[in-house]
Amino acid sequence: MRFCFRVRSVWFHPQRQVCDVIGILEEGNIVPPIEARVAERPSETVQIDSIALGSPLPDNQQTLVVSGVTGDPKALEGCLLCEA
Repeated sequence: MRFCFRVRSVWFHPQRQVCDVIGILEEGNIVPPIEARVAERPSETVQIDSIALGSPLPDNQQTLVVSGVTGDPKALEGCLLCEA
């Protein structure tokens, strides 16, 4: 399944070891759970666990719950998540 999701902001929840990733789905559809690669760092992947339900955020932004982030979660801001 092809998708591209542009990350705008990241909120890390250390107690749960997951991140809320807010951004725009630029292409395709995301059906969690699914692994995604970080386009700017091809050797790095993350696990998209779920998509927040409810009203869309401004500018059609979506919130994903992501786990398996290596390094600083804030480094995902501005990155493109694509199918692995």
